[in-house]
Amino acid sequence: MVRLFFRAIDPLSLNKQGEDEGTRYRTGVYYISEEQKQVIESIFADEIEKYSQPIQVELFLR
Repeated sequence: MVRLFFRAIDPLSLNKQGEDEGTRYRTGVYYISEEQKQVIESIFADEIEKYSQPIQVELFLR
C-alpha cells in the first residue's frame, strides 16, 4: 500500500497535493508498530533514491 501511495502523490510537493494547498495538505505515512516502521523506512529509502531532491512525505507513529 505504501508503494501505491507514492505512485498516487507527488512526494516532492510540500504542503500541496493537486490543487489543494496549505499545511493541512502535508503528506504523511502513519505506522502503529516497529515492524511496520521498518518496512515503511525501507520503502522510503527506495523512493529517496529515485529523486535528486528530498521527498516531503513525513513518517509518524500513530
